[in-house]
Amino acid sequence: MIAFPMPKSVRLAAVLAPVLLGTLTLPAVAESKFKQFTTPGGISAWMVEDQTFPIISMSFAFEAGATKEPAEKAGVAGLTAAVMTEATAQLDPNQLAAKVEEVGLDLQLSADKDYFWGSARTTSDHADEAFALMAEVLNEPRFAQDDLDRVRRIAIENIRRSAEDPSYRASLLWNTAIYGDHPYARPTIGTEETLTAIVPEDLRAFYKAGLSRDTLKIGIIGAVTEAEAGAIIDKAFGALPEKSTLPTVATAEVNIGETLAVAYPLPQTSLRITYPGIAIEDPDYYPAQVLVEMLAGGGISSILNTEVREKRGLSYGVSGGLANFRYSNLITFGTSTEPQNAAEAQTVINDIFKQIAEEGPTQEQVDLYKRYLVGSYAINNLGSTGGLVGTMVSNQLLNLPLDYVDTRTELIEAVTPERVQAVAKRIFSATPTVLTIGPEATE
Repeated sequence: MIAFPMPKSVRLAAVLAPVLLGTLTLPAVAESKFKQFTTPGGISAWMVEDQTFPIISMSFAFEAGATKEPAEKAGVAGLTAAVMTEATAQLDPNQLAAKVEEVGLDLQLSADKDYFWGSARTTSDHADEAFALMAEVLNEPRFAQDDLDRVRRIAIENIRRSAEDPSYRASLLWNTAIYGDHPYARPTIGTEETLTAIVPEDLRAFYKAGLSRDTLKIGIIGAVTEAEAGAIIDKAFGALPEKSTLPTVATAEVNIGETLAVAYPLPQTSLRITYPGIAIEDPDYYPAQVLVEMLAGGGISSILNTEVREKRGLSYGVSGGLANFRYSNLITFGTSTEPQNAAEAQTVINDIFKQIAEEGPTQEQVDLYKRYLVGSYAINNLGSTGGLVGTMVSNQLLNLPLDYVDTRTELIEAVTPERVQAVAKRIFSATPTVLTIGPEATE
């Protein structure tokens, strides 16, 4: 068994996480159960009613992210979201901004690789007007040329700034190496060329094809009854098309085992080490969570941070995590170090991976990080209305059960040192893709 010394800070954090949870004044909803219901219009949603504060929060998502875009119009999902919040058919930008302020509506729309996201928040005394305005934004977008031009100009400026960032250039290289010709290889924000090619009709086409009820997931929480929530949801989403007509996307065939380098005159060298991931429905998922958290999570006191940072002074820290997307799963570790220390840092990291696969962790280590995972989830996902409503939508997108908040704890508690070692052998038997960015980076 590996018996790496555990600094007091991580022992204290793991012990305090569940203790602090008991002392925090969390919203009453944290003690409530998620409820699934169907609106009169036939739309399914999850909700929690909590009358403690006069606030209503909603989160929603459509399966209409950047993976669904035409390659030549990459970035259209993000532009569609941004332009929709500029104006409606009835309200120009100034009028919409004034109305949003008048009714106290906080409305956000965005798009990532996989999903088109939305969130709304308002007070219960303005709920009727605020959610009516949200419905207008969602059902009557203007998509005017001047709105598109204004939003696109900002997006292109951001792309030009990003192009000067070596980490952004490295990410493009990494995406291409990992994903090949899959849509994940494209930058989510698009390129200057693809954004320039987009016209208002492209926004309308993506909106009509992608914002549909069949892929819609909704969470709503706060001072709202089921009947009131149903009326809000039907008004906002009931008139949207029933079925999406966006193209289907294949599961990504992940290419692992490449050595990549971006030479750039930086004061430090960055390393990114990527292994095949584990899907959330895989029995090894929870042992993998414990493993990765033990190696590179939980702040500076993880195994890799102890060995690389504290003992050898090779870097300021090592991070890591499971990246679960709609069409791929990856596990990635990263660190930055002085150029002359890059090779040694990578060797130490690889040795730790090999050692934990061969010897496994101790029971004390596994118990420690299980407690941390349970406590941190409660704080991050259940400790606020924003966290709760987002968790409701994310859990639906992942096809998790209504009681997952409870069953997740049971699944983590069932993890043993033997299961962690077994998943370490599974993960680290692969040759990773290693990306180096720095002044002396070579493949």
